[in-house]
Amino acid sequence: MKFVALVSGGKDSCFNILHCLAQGHQLVALANLYPSQEGVEEIDSFMFQTVGHNILNLYEECTNVPLYRIPIRGFNKNSSLQYSKTDNDETEDLFGLLSLVLKNHPDVQAVSSGAILSSYQRIRVEDCCTRLSLISLAYLWNRDQYNLMNEMQSISDSFDARILKVAAIGLNQNHLGLPLNKMFPKLIDLNRKFEVHICGEGGEFETIVLDTPFFKDKKIIIQNQEIIKHSNDDVYYLLLDVKTQDKKIDYDIKHKPIDYNLDYWRSFITIPNLFKPKFYDIFKDLCNLPNNELDDNLIQNLNTDSEILPYDYNFEYKLLHIGNKLFISNLTSNKPSLIDQTNEIFQNLLSILSQRNLSTENIVSTTLLLNSMNNFQKINSIYQSFFLKPLPPARVCIETNLPKSNELMLSCVILSDLNKKLGLHIQSRSYWAPQNIGPYSQSNYDNENYIATLAGQIPLIPSIMELPTVDNLNELDINSNSDNTSRKSLDNDDINRISTVLSLQHLDNVINAINYKIFANVVCYTNNGNTFLRLIINTWKSYVAKTTTQMQNKTTTDLLKRLLVVEVSLLPKDSCVEWGGLSFQEYI
Repeated sequence: MKFVALVSGGKDSCFNILHCLAQGHQLVALANLYPSQEGVEEIDSFMFQTVGHNILNLYEECTNVPLYRIPIRGFNKNSSLQYSKTDNDETEDLFGLLSLVLKNHPDVQAVSSGAILSSYQRIRVEDCCTRLSLISLAYLWNRDQYNLMNEMQSISDSFDARILKVAAIGLNQNHLGLPLNKMFPKLIDLNRKFEVHICGEGGEFETIVLDTPFFKDKKIIIQNQEIIKHSNDDVYYLLLDVKTQDKKIDYDIKHKPIDYNLDYWRSFITIPNLFKPKFYDIFKDLCNLPNNELDDNLIQNLNTDSEILPYDYNFEYKLLHIGNKLFISNLTSNKPSLIDQTNEIFQNLLSILSQRNLSTENIVSTTLLLNSMNNFQKINSIYQSFFLKPLPPARVCIETNLPKSNELMLSCVILSDLNKKLGLHIQSRSYWAPQNIGPYSQSNYDNENYIATLAGQIPLIPSIMELPTVDNLNELDINSNSDNTSRKSLDNDDINRISTVLSLQHLDNVINAINYKIFANVVCYTNNGNTFLRLIINTWKSYVAKTTTQMQNKTTTDLLKRLLVVEVSLLPKDSCVEWGGLSFQEYI
């Protein structure tokens, strides 16, 4: 995809550009916001790094890519974590900047940003992207800070990022101007002693990038620098006088022009392994089972009843109010057309909600059953029009047997008090877990009863948003620190194992991100029970054995019985498996 990069001059925004290039995306423009008041180096912004902004004009010369800049005229008017359009908020300046880029580059499809841990920043970039039909690229999101900083500092010869500002215990004016490789040991020490964020995610320091591999023609050199004391606290920054200098790296060691291809960009970065260590061990457990066998003892500990409902089965509409939740089950319509059925179901839902002074914002989860997945796009276009506010419901969508007169059926869980609703709605593409590609959240959770609803996770490779195949897995390390299993030639059985484990890893990433780490129940859907039943059960068995948090005060048999396997006709994107369920947080 062609992308515009949001650049502050800091290490994170620049390093994410390298990851975008290594993923095959094409940089076509840079974009930056700066203080509106002339002569002001830094402003109190929750969104943007502005210290060192005077250097950014040189980035256009260094990259040969157009730079678009506008002043920040808004302020932090909407400080809530979830964001929706707010007049005079600084986020609207970002929206205006991206609109300007699109006006000049209508073929831009994506936006690069350097968010690592800040949900506040990520959510606002995603909001602007959604309104402009752009994709947010945030490959640094939720990365381990030690590994990420180690990756950056290891290429300091070509990625020259200097400390520009310090604002943390243990850091002072003597650290200003130091490159990352000189600062790395100090940051490790401060992290150990005082829990200082190694990547500066707590505002401990800021950086300026003077050279990077995508500076193809020139780099920036410092002519003079002045240390400025920012306030009465021990906060200092550098005021730099800089100029550009020719890089003279147009030829490689064989005196041939450099080929700026994927191999070149990937030589500077480390693409994280597909599996985390625990899940690679689960994958190995599956590989080591002869003929994918299932223990007889395990079978005895599971409920294995199987029932296929007839097409004329009557799904009864139900409405239950239990505690602080309203449960609406089996909303259907007998209208003659698909569109009419969908509209009637949602109108009936709105009527039920309005009678109780509720809205679609109160819905925490939905289950959408379709007679045919071929109808998904038409249904989804109507569905998403009812969920335009932040934190849409966590959703499971499957194709299954419905009465012939019904094209779809909808069930919902509604939280009575909207103030008790929290959630996780990540729309950026990253290495962490699949971005949301529709009107749903990864999870919504109730901070009164400490229960989280989890959207179904299919085994998409997060960085490319494709299901695993032999071809796309050949470009990835399943686990680079592993034995030869990850390097062997893959077959269809391996793809099935990888898919089953990967989708559970996605679900595990979600529960850890929201800190609701104990599964109340897990539902695994598959479109091929003959092939996947044993894989699913063995994957769950291995996961339970390796997850100490869930083992606390629980027996293995109890945890194994929390798994429900459901065979359906079809899953989204023709996936073979999808994991979802409920999790909770223990509290005192």
